[in-house]
Amino acid sequence: MKNVLLTLLALLSFIDSTFAQDSLKALSSTTGAACYRILYHNQYLYAGTGNTLQVYEVTASGPPYTLRAERRLGSTIADIQQKDGFLYLAANHAGISKWDLSDPASPSLVAAYQPENLDEAAYDISFLGDSLFVAYKAKVAVFLDQGNTFTLLDRFAIQTGNGKVRGGAIKDSIYACVASYGGASDGVYLYHAHTYQLLGNYPQPYCDPEDVEFGQQTPLLHVLGGSQTTTNPFDPKGCFYSLDITDPTAPTRAYIDTVNTIIGLGISAPQSAVIINDTIYVATQAGMDPDYQIFQPATGQIYVYDATDPANIHRITTLYAGLWHFDLAIHERTIHVASEWYGILTLDISDLMNEFEVGRTLTGGWNTGTAVHGDRMAVANEGYGFKVFDISNPAAPQLVGVNSDSNFCMTLEYSQNGDYIYGYYYTRDGFRVFDAHTLQKVASLPGRNGSSHAWLWKDQAISLYWRTVGARQIFFTDVSDPFNPILDTSYQYKANDILVDEQGKLFLSHNDSLTVLDFDKDRAFVTSVKAGFLQDFHALAKYKDTVFVYMSNKGLIRYLFDNQSNSLIEDATFPLPYGKPSFMAADSLGLYIVDIEAGMFAYDKASLTQTGYYRTSREFVFTHIWGPQDLFCENGLIFLVEYFGQTTILSNKEGNLLPVENRMEPLPEPIVFPNPFRQQTTIQVDNPLQMQLMLEVFDQKGTLVSRQWGRGDELIFDRKHLPNGLYFYHLELDGQFVGAGKLVVE
Repeated sequence: MKNVLLTLLALLSFIDSTFAQDSLKALSSTTGAACYRILYHNQYLYAGTGNTLQVYEVTASGPPYTLRAERRLGSTIADIQQKDGFLYLAANHAGISKWDLSDPASPSLVAAYQPENLDEAAYDISFLGDSLFVAYKAKVAVFLDQGNTFTLLDRFAIQTGNGKVRGGAIKDSIYACVASYGGASDGVYLYHAHTYQLLGNYPQPYCDPEDVEFGQQTPLLHVLGGSQTTTNPFDPKGCFYSLDITDPTAPTRAYIDTVNTIIGLGISAPQSAVIINDTIYVATQAGMDPDYQIFQPATGQIYVYDATDPANIHRITTLYAGLWHFDLAIHERTIHVASEWYGILTLDISDLMNEFEVGRTLTGGWNTGTAVHGDRMAVANEGYGFKVFDISNPAAPQLVGVNSDSNFCMTLEYSQNGDYIYGYYYTRDGFRVFDAHTLQKVASLPGRNGSSHAWLWKDQAISLYWRTVGARQIFFTDVSDPFNPILDTSYQYKANDILVDEQGKLFLSHNDSLTVLDFDKDRAFVTSVKAGFLQDFHALAKYKDTVFVYMSNKGLIRYLFDNQSNSLIEDATFPLPYGKPSFMAADSLGLYIVDIEAGMFAYDKASLTQTGYYRTSREFVFTHIWGPQDLFCENGLIFLVEYFGQTTILSNKEGNLLPVENRMEPLPEPIVFPNPFRQQTTIQVDNPLQMQLMLEVFDQKGTLVSRQWGRGDELIFDRKHLPNGLYFYHLELDGQFVGAGKLVVE
């Protein structure tokens, strides 16, 4: 819980304190990503695309379906459920939320509950009357749905190990859940749904179970067995199996089917399932045939099982549905697949043995890199190609172009004059040149010529390629003739980060040194600082003559770089309480640091004191892959590249980062009236973009007594059963602090 009394109370922990120091203002962000969760309801598809809820109207004309609304949450949507005309979302570190579907094309937020710390994350929702059982990372949390609020009733955890609770289901008085990524604790757990007492356990020492579903007319529990970890990459099998839980204290396996995956990756296996009359449709990611021969085309399958007879469970067929799918929605004889590569893929299954594709609805794409030139922003969407936005108004980016013909774009950079876009791809023709106006490819180079951290100096395109194990490279490409790019050279250099400054100096943070090269002197060596024993350099940032770099086992180091003497002089060292940062950037007003789990922080460059905070989109599984991807400053703005959150544009509102002629005024202080009040008071704030509001109220001891959410210009706070007295409120807009003050209840 954030015990936040801004004017009176000392904050209880480092993470809690960051939320109070919030001068970083999120102006906008792009939305949509690959589709991971999907639900059909009342002629609409509700798609969890990264941290964006997208609403598509299903029409008789078929896909691509029309996008009707988007709602951005603070973290990846991991589950979507519908009950009694309301939509319920589990969104990892953004918690659970409830949405009114009175207008199914435009869900409105009714209630939300955000996890109280970074060790909690909502992954799966199950219902028992008015209670919600939420797979909550390392535990199960039980909430009471009280209409417009959620009340936490209890938590209970698996008994051993550090497994993450990823999926659950309820039938009658039994709650079943799976634990993954914990080794000895992995498997299926059965609890009494009213007393929360552990009834039984079925260990699964292989793979990583994803979810469970109860049989409808049988005493079976079906387990989406997941895919193995790296313990044996040469036998990467996933599995689907069924447990007989007639005696829940001693579950026994009634059936198992092995789902083969890609050798060496172990990335694909049963993820989610839909059960209709005990016929089970299982979504898998990238299944392969039993002898590990890759199908042509890609081999993602939907496995269909007949489980009506517990003694004769068997696979009926498999439905080809592209590659890498995570969830299913079935309506009559149509199946909609949430696909990582294809968005929403729709199949006609009128004849289950002869399915056919109806069409695809592209939902967005991952976000692995971003480039800015003037009022244009290009976003690399990995398997979806890239998009270009007009950011002349940074508070409202407008999509102006898409190139999805050639996929797996990992990062981008603009040419000096902005006429060309250089794309770095994780496929053949790894370096590509596009006309920035038509987005048509004009040239390419074969090979994997870099996939992250792209920079440009005059006619040299520089990239850091670090996707292969133990073999990082820096590529230099001559683009003096954009129609004939030439790979100049490459360095086998284990760089953790690179940057090019305005003087043409190339800074390389290496496992054992911080090194500077000079572009104007054919990349000649300039200077170097060695790391100490068991130390190495990581993220880099530079502003004018000040260089910031993180050294493991030492902390954040500030160097002064002297262009005359070509020397790096250590000036200050500052320990970061959250450890090694992932990315850093600096401008005239601050130093910005991203920690994948803790968030993004702003520091004063001189005093190295924290001045601001932004809560990034966090994920609790594979955070190092799915979290923030990059951070840079451009044109007086801060650009945070988030894998599922797309690109977020921020301003340091304390320093008015925007140019004078385009300054956006900070939000005015909230208006509270009446105050003092007897029963209700209204808290108003300027919210033209209708972003999400969160109000927290604390008593004089710092105890949280109320938390409520809304979307609009005001929130009405009802004292309910609170006694008379002095209280304190804390108001956030889209996760950013906008005001705090006193409330007096008479």
